[in-house]
Amino acid sequence: MEKLERYIHESGTELLRRLYQGHLDLRYASEDYQSEVVGSDGETRPHRRKQTQRNLETLFGEVTLNRVGYSTQKPEVSALYPSDGILNLPPDKYSDELRKRVAVEASKVSFSETSRTISSTTGGRLVNANVKR
Repeated sequence: MEKLERYIHESGTELLRRLYQGHLDLRYASEDYQSEVVGSDGETRPHRRKQTQRNLETLFGEVTLNRVGYSTQKPEVSALYPSDGILNLPPDKYSDELRKRVAVEASKVSFSETSRTISSTTGGRLVNANVKR
């Protein structure tokens, strides 16, 4: 029974990751193009880049977000991704829910142990160098 429980847990987490990925894919498929995107810096970003990607590490594992980016020809002006704002995505790769779980675990034990616990109880994976402590 122990192996069965472990298998169901792992398979269930993967199913949830795939459901999350499917949701994100559907959002991208229905994303409307914007005719004019202006940043808080006042710069208009007239160039549209389709299907730019970023990864997000979640409680269920890593998912890939496809989204539309808007940019200028000025290298010093950063591109904007309106769907990132709509989804309230963090600036780096870790979802807010995964961050919360890490914070709870890290308050009890070392970061190494936290990383092992997160890996064994969720689909999320932590990389020491990329996680702010």
